[in-house]
Amino acid sequence: MLSTKPYKGSRDFYPEEMRSREWIFSKLSKTAELFGYEKVDAPLIEPVDLYLAKTSEEIVNQQIYSFEDRGGRQVAIRPEMTPTVSRMIAARYRELVKPIRWYSIPNLWRYERPGKGRLREHWQLNCDLFAAADEFLADLEILSLAMEIPLAFDAPLGSFRLYINHRKILNAFLEKFLQIPKEKHAPVARLMDKKEKLPKETWLAALQEEGLLQEQAEKIAQYMESGISFLKEHKDNLDKEATFG
Repeated sequence: MLSTKPYKGSRDFYPEEMRSREWIFSKLSKTAELFGYEKVDAPLIEPVDLYLAKTSEEIVNQQIYSFEDRGGRQVAIRPEMTPTVSRMIAARYRELVKPIRWYSIPNLWRYERPGKGRLREHWQLNCDLFAAADEFLADLEILSLAMEIPLAFDAPLGSFRLYINHRKILNAFLEKFLQIPKEKHAPVARLMDKKEKLPKETWLAALQEEGLLQEQAEKIAQYMESGISFLKEHKDNLDKEATFG
């Protein structure tokens, strides 16, 4: 007898659940459109080469659903939207009015262990701003849009926080403070993203497998757990322009 359960890591949406999903998506769409973003979408399947060129090794080697179609082409179910949007922009860049504000709520698939709040199949809001005249104002616009999303769902002011990551700060910490070679920055950063998903000892061991000393791995844990206080305490050991510029 065939199972009535959906594929592992996915879920069915019955009418009552579909109503909730559409309500959430409508709120996300209205918020993005208030900022002048236009909705786009694209095929669920892309050539594998697109991800080999545009995304991380971890996604391509471990998390991607890939297969050979009947025409002998290597294809993949999209694990993220950024490579697809980049392809679409490149195809029409000269004729598009700048700046380009696009958003999407794509259906995505990643072959990874399903976790709390995220299955193998999921949807997410993507807002992309291309060819902006001022990089700082572009960042500010995206941050403002992000702040509006919880407000659109009637979240009270003060009930949420927006955390900002600054790549220059991270690079200064890894290079100036820990003396980690630049070629190790990307894999270390990916492991930093996984800190909350792994037991601490497993996570520290993974950092050491990348060639870090135990002391360096523990300093990264301290950096992530201390927040701004760590930067204030060690600012003399970091490049001021990178940290505060």
